[in-house]
Amino acid sequence: MRVLGIISYTLAGLGAGIAIWFYIWAQGLACAYGTASGQCDLSAPWQLASGDLFALVIVPWGIVAVLVLSGWGATRAARRRR
Repeated sequence: MRVLGIISYTLAGLGAGIAIWFYIWAQGLACAYGTASGQCDLSAPWQLASGDLFALVIVPWGIVAVLVLSGWGATRAARRRR
């Protein structure tokens, strides 16, 4: 169980990094194809429309949260077995 917790925490860390990269990448694409000048700011998550918020924030960070909770549960179960 302890190994499962370590794997879950590692995947959560990787997922968090990928979620941040994906958010910045998608904002860059929106800037490049949405404006003629190509100069725009990175939007804060609370400034996004509902569809963008769901795809860029809620789903990726929901997956990270599930991985963190599964890691926490696995390490907690490993401590109970001792």
